[in-house]
Amino acid sequence: MDERTHDNLKAQSTNPDLAAVLSGELLCWSCKYDLTGLSVTSQCPECGTPVRATLLAIVDPEATSFKPLRSPVYSAIGLVTWSGAALIAIFCVLLLRVSDLSFELFSMSESMRHFGVLVPVLTGLSGLGALAFIRPHNAVRAWVSIRSIAAVLLYAPLVWLLWNLHVRFDVIYGAPYFGDPINVRERVVRRIGIGLLVLVIALLLRPGVREFAKRSVLLRTGQLSRQTVLALASAVLITLVGDLVHFSSLRWPVMQSVIVDTIWMAFVVIGSAMILIGFIGMFIDSLRLFPVLIKGPKSLRDVIRKEALDGPE
Repeated sequence: MDERTHDNLKAQSTNPDLAAVLSGELLCWSCKYDLTGLSVTSQCPECGTPVRATLLAIVDPEATSFKPLRSPVYSAIGLVTWSGAALIAIFCVLLLRVSDLSFELFSMSESMRHFGVLVPVLTGLSGLGALAFIRPHNAVRAWVSIRSIAAVLLYAPLVWLLWNLHVRFDVIYGAPYFGDPINVRERVVRRIGIGLLVLVIALLLRPGVREFAKRSVLLRTGQLSRQTVLALASAVLITLVGDLVHFSSLRWPVMQSVIVDTIWMAFVVIGSAMILIGFIGMFIDSLRLFPVLIKGPKSLRDVIRKEALDGPE
């Protein structure tokens, strides 16, 4: 918290005339109890958390420095759509693999394979959500907008590759990880293309995502853990390395062995698990940012009477 905010809180704790100064909506940091009308020096009547602790956690000393969003609702919905649709698409892929395993072990129906159409559809929806990163406010730097535009355009080939993989190839050739289709070079090439596109898109969108994340004082100051785009890109890179090793073993038969197969499979499984965890974290961060983007970060003036901040004339 900046020096002015700290001095104001200190003055309110020592001056009895400024006791009951909470005028704007302020929910307790611990239990979400409405603290409106209470003293800055008091405690939450529900859980006992000091009001000043809530102020330090929620009030953003940089709130007034942020440019207003051109459309807060559109920005918030776009962010949640971008992360949420991608997360559901990943869950769909996981469901398809579980369905393949069930068929191999228990001879269950393969009808789930046709649900692969949801993967490219949801990915396209995620790309539409990414439009929110292009120019959320008028002060966005040109290079950030250009990178976001490039990322959105790359969703087109990504959707096309996902359609070819999950709607055409896997439906025709069958379960990829429980038979010969896994060693079809064309499938591995598609996976490498998808991995490269996801990696580039993530890196291009990183500045735009950070533009939103820094509006939350809790995420910006590390008071809440968050999933970074860079960590997500690292997970994608691990999976991509596995696919490249797999492709190399198919390209040069001398590399084919149980050890090589185990290595590339381990990279793919570990990387895929990290991507799933990463997007779960991204979606949680998006939900945390949703109210901040809609209402804007809280400044001290939003929760304390103006006359209390300005002091006596």
